[in-house]
Amino acid sequence: MHVQTKGILLGGLILALFSFQMVSVQQENRWANEFRNGVEKASLLLGTRVEAIRQSLMVCQALFHSNRNVTRQEFKTLTRPVLQSLSFVQAIQWMPRVRARDRADFESAAALAGLAGFRIRPGRGNAEPDPELEGEAYFPVFLIEPLSGNERSLGEDPAGDPIHRAVLHAARDVGHARILHGSPGAPDLTNRSLIQVFLPVYSGGAVPAKVQDRRDRLTGFIAVVFDLKDLIHSVLSPFLLEGSSLAIVEEGANGRNRVLYGKTGPDAILKIHETTRFFDQKWQLVWQGGAESVLGEYGALPFEVGVGVFLAFVFLAFMFESNLERMQVQALIQTSVDGIITIDTRSVIHGFNPAAEKMFGYREDEVIGKEVTMLMPQELSQDHEKGLSRYLRTGEKRIIGNLVEITGRKKDGREFPIELGISELKTMGRHLFTAMIRDISAHKKLEKELEALSHTDSLTGVNNRRFFDQQMEVEWKRSTRDTKPLSLVILDIDNFKIYNDTYGHVQGDECLKAVARALNNSLHRAGDFIARYGGEEFVVLLPGIDQEHAFLLAETMRRAVELLSIENRGSTISQFVTISVGLATIENTQGKNTNQLLTAADTALYMAKQKGKNRTETARL
Repeated sequence: MHVQTKGILLGGLILALFSFQMVSVQQENRWANEFRNGVEKASLLLGTRVEAIRQSLMVCQALFHSNRNVTRQEFKTLTRPVLQSLSFVQAIQWMPRVRARDRADFESAAALAGLAGFRIRPGRGNAEPDPELEGEAYFPVFLIEPLSGNERSLGEDPAGDPIHRAVLHAARDVGHARILHGSPGAPDLTNRSLIQVFLPVYSGGAVPAKVQDRRDRLTGFIAVVFDLKDLIHSVLSPFLLEGSSLAIVEEGANGRNRVLYGKTGPDAILKIHETTRFFDQKWQLVWQGGAESVLGEYGALPFEVGVGVFLAFVFLAFMFESNLERMQVQALIQTSVDGIITIDTRSVIHGFNPAAEKMFGYREDEVIGKEVTMLMPQELSQDHEKGLSRYLRTGEKRIIGNLVEITGRKKDGREFPIELGISELKTMGRHLFTAMIRDISAHKKLEKELEALSHTDSLTGVNNRRFFDQQMEVEWKRSTRDTKPLSLVILDIDNFKIYNDTYGHVQGDECLKAVARALNNSLHRAGDFIARYGGEEFVVLLPGIDQEHAFLLAETMRRAVELLSIENRGSTISQFVTISVGLATIENTQGKNTNQLLTAADTALYMAKQKGKNRTETARL
């Protein structure tokens, strides 16, 4: 073999080795970028699901704050959309406080409600009620959804288990949710990926300020049970590259950490650490990619292949992997239940999946190549343009990487609330932004319904005492700011105890409903506010009305009740149901407080009772 031939062969070998090394470095860098982008998307979606669990607990808590006697159907109706949207959730439970002395009555009432054979069954290691939880009390599972497959959980009292008991104690005393790892039968022993979240519910709605008050006013716990493995599989698997992995580590006291999911290893080429809070715990999310990830993603090419064959196969492998990835991503985008929109740095739309078409009412060909501001209200489009310009100029992220609630605009001009998460992607010389969008109209509607429920008296349908206290503060501040009078009317049904004794409590409830309707129908201004104050007593706030006009309105309400002609044989003043009215007006709130106005109106009501009832008396501050 000639020297020249050897030189050519040696040069070819060097060129082959150099080309292989160059391509390997490029592919490794590309893999690292894609790994980071996948982590960003997966982290965003994981945060969304964790927040959804928290919101579900808060929604259930609001229901039990507003109504102690929640029916099975109400509980099922409330939890159905949660279970449908969060497929990894295994059960949502209500565990009411049942004092030991009330156990037999509670079990009998449960049987009458359709739970034949219902019995409270304390957990492992304790056949008696927990003496530290509300003074000899049980906390049995009474409501559970889905019921199918979870029937055996009905009646189980987790407080009988020492580990459960410690978690319930902690949740009760701090007033926030606490979590427990492990199966209900053997926490922390057999199935650490199973997670139970317990949220305390107190009488009166708000969390009491003092620990002893929290113990006294505890009414039960809302519990959510889900499997962390199911959550990871359903949410994150589409975004993780082959060979990459996720480990979740709980940060403990004094550096005593424990692995909740997956495992960590020292041989990873790339690790990304993130920290997130899950209720009372701090979790480390450790995303890992090892050498086998890079080789599995792009393949290892032998050194023996000639320069030409080597470069050709690198090119073919590169094209194949790119097309396969593109097909996988496209399939994920096309089947996603969330709207996915891709735009560039000029706000021009490049991608618009079927879920986005359904959400906004546009076809894909109607929006591709146009600015994304067509999907926003006018005021929001201006904010978007300013924010994008600021980010491209300074790199300051305000929305990217966060989950926000904004307003979208449909093709027909209707506006609707959406939940938006944006991630950034730089690839192949292109700078793109991907928006994941969810229509939260149903969630917002449910929030409003629950808010209305928490403000409403369940019997009469008018506002309740708690909402009145809030509204009183609002109107007092408005009166102070606008220097306008504020009138308060207190109305009490005359001889109502006699009416109840004569006609019974069922008829008494009907009387209260009729009186509430008559009073409410007498009010015609948008700012007038009526509430049931307690028992047979109602209150009316009249902002901006002086005492002379307030007196006329008070008399109108009194006569409206009298004209109902509800028979009251036991009354000493009339053959029909009547009311006594106390009215107080404050012209200047400076140096005074709401209690003084309430006291004045109550004094006027007392005067009306003393002067024979069925009349209106006034007081002025």
